[in-house]
Amino acid sequence: MSEQVADGDPLLTIVIPTRDEAGSIRPLLAQVDASLADIEQAYEVLVVDDSSDDTAKIAMQMRHQLRASVRVLHREPAARTGSLAGAVREALPYARGKWIAVMDADLQHPPRVLASLLAIGESGQYDVVIASRYAPSGDAKGLASPYRRIVSIVATAFARRQLPGRLAHVTDPLSGFFLIRKCRMQIDLLSGLRGFKALFEILMTHTNLEVVEVPYSFDRRIAGRSKASLNIGVHFLVRAVGLRVRPRRSRSRGQRS
Repeated sequence: MSEQVADGDPLLTIVIPTRDEAGSIRPLLAQVDASLADIEQAYEVLVVDDSSDDTAKIAMQMRHQLRASVRVLHREPAARTGSLAGAVREALPYARGKWIAVMDADLQHPPRVLASLLAIGESGQYDVVIASRYAPSGDAKGLASPYRRIVSIVATAFARRQLPGRLAHVTDPLSGFFLIRKCRMQIDLLSGLRGFKALFEILMTHTNLEVVEVPYSFDRRIAGRSKASLNIGVHFLVRAVGLRVRPRRSRSRGQRS
């Protein structure tokens, strides 16, 4: 794995896993920068790239046009383990921000929501701020077909049943768009992080987090295609059951800062 670095001292690290996202990475980074224009502190973008196209090259070109520090972790094919959640896990030791945001690269997670997530996080009360499609006023219209909408609803209902009681209020535990306070994460608990649902695994292994949700509209994809498949769905079900029956260690003891 190779890392390309532009220096910064960030309040926020935005982790963006990518796989052949050359068609969307440029507008995504431009919109991220615009959405955080009123944030005085520096922020950084950390792209974890599993692409065979020019995604990484375009991301590094964009660093000259953004206020952000931009870094790219490019994973060679043999190192692309754990799917999207594995890419998130790969990024955690490199993330320098007080807060870590995770979002997709295809613009279905609208960058305009980032400032709201950060503002709520900085209010001091919460450890995780989830952008939710299923909270009141949220919208999952970006799901491309009735089939995907049904699968999403069923999988979400199943995931909610697996969560510890104190997290039962979470409406979108499978969201790929969220903010988490870095000091509250126990990275060793995530050594097996894999699949496409990083947030769910974090909630299952970190049971003492204070969580809040922000409704948002899940937008339509502007380029590329969904990585969702039946195999991914089956893998999630197996993984969710495994996490549920595994003894948990409630070790989220870090101090808020």
